[in-house]
Amino acid sequence: MNVGTPGIRVGSLLLVCVFVAGCGASGERTSRSNPSIITQDELAELSGVNLYEAVDRLRPRWLHSRSVMGLSGPGQVLVYINRGYQGGPESLRDLGISGVHRIRYLDGPRAAATLSGYPSDVHVAGAIVIETSPGGGA
Repeated sequence: MNVGTPGIRVGSLLLVCVFVAGCGASGERTSRSNPSIITQDELAELSGVNLYEAVDRLRPRWLHSRSVMGLSGPGQVLVYINRGYQGGPESLRDLGISGVHRIRYLDGPRAAATLSGYPSDVHVAGAIVIETSPGGGA
């Protein structure tokens, strides 16, 4: 029975190995593939940090305004806990990671359209929304 030349078999085997290895690597990345969410599992990998440090390590872009100037001045990133306004990113320094279920980032237009309670003179560049576990607090 002729199954092909040795060079073709080795080449095919290498191709299969590369494909399988690529699938495994991409599977690992999917757990952190959503750039708009920090999961409880990601937070569990950190210890001894406040929420500012956690966000800075996991999604540092969230902490800085990337928008243009608004009529009321430069855009600001807002922080919410369970949809309650807390302040700017610096307010995360006073909050621990225990009890946090998930953290989401909303871009400026979505944050301005869906969140309330922030000062009227603020141009919203984005929002970091912390969702706590039932019975837990940040």
